[in-house]
Amino acid sequence: MHIGEAINAAVTTVTKDWTAVKKKTQRDQARGEAAFWRYMRGRRRERSIKELAFEHMARAYAQAAGGTGVATSRQVMYQARPLILADMDKALDDQYFCQNLLPRISDLVVVPCPRTGVAP
Repeated sequence: MHIGEAINAAVTTVTKDWTAVKKKTQRDQARGEAAFWRYMRGRRRERSIKELAFEHMARAYAQAAGGTGVATSRQVMYQARPLILADMDKALDDQYFCQNLLPRISDLVVVPCPRTGVAP
């Protein structure tokens, strides 16, 4: 046996267990990643801030307006914030809410007058 073959045989013998563990770890990692992506594909899509704001806007406006029927955008935002945050994991930016969401949604949401109960 030549010296190169002897070194190769010695290294293979010494690293045999380590190689087996390393290959198993790589297989397990690949299986773990595959399981993660299977989970992510099956997971329900998170709703957007706009969807959540639309869902809670009428209630938030009614709470903010009280008996007067009129509320500022900031009052509506303070009433809507806990409702929206309960359904999502992200922070709610008050400037984005007041300047982007509220004007778009206020055209779509019809809030009945608290005194008469009649929608405009």
